[in-house]
Amino acid sequence: REASWAVANALRNGSSDQVRTLVEMGVVPPLIRILDSQDSKLVLVSLEGLGGVLKAGEGRGTAGRNSYTSMIEEAEGLDKIEHLQSHADTKVYDQAMYLLENYFGFEDENEGDDMLVPGIDNSDSKSSYVLKSVEPPTEGYNFMN
Repeated sequence: REASWAVANALRNGSSDQVRTLVEMGVVPPLIRILDSQDSKLVLVSLEGLGGVLKAGEGRGTAGRNSYTSMIEEAEGLDKIEHLQSHADTKVYDQAMYLLENYFGFEDENEGDDMLVPGIDNSDSKSSYVLKSVEPPTEGYNFMN
């Protein structure tokens, strides 16, 4: 546990060369395995360490692709990070989403929620409030009527 914190701290705060050296020493697979832990703090530290790796890899790959994204994908890290989108700890969720959006080209599934409006569901014997999706009118809004 202590080693995980030390490695993640070095990855977050180290220079690109220091991060590259740690990556070459094989720190990525253990960080990915930690993502399965039940300890939210440890998972968050691991995500932050992976964020340091990904930040150091910006512009280092071929055709402008991050040189470390494929390494994380090959070690099944992407699947584990995606799985953390349903984590109970919002800090873990936020960090997972940050990595997915900034390094793997994902978009937040809840981004379209601004088109949700309150409604009433009368389908059962009790009325209840629900959110329903609406599309804006194609002809625009008319506030004069």
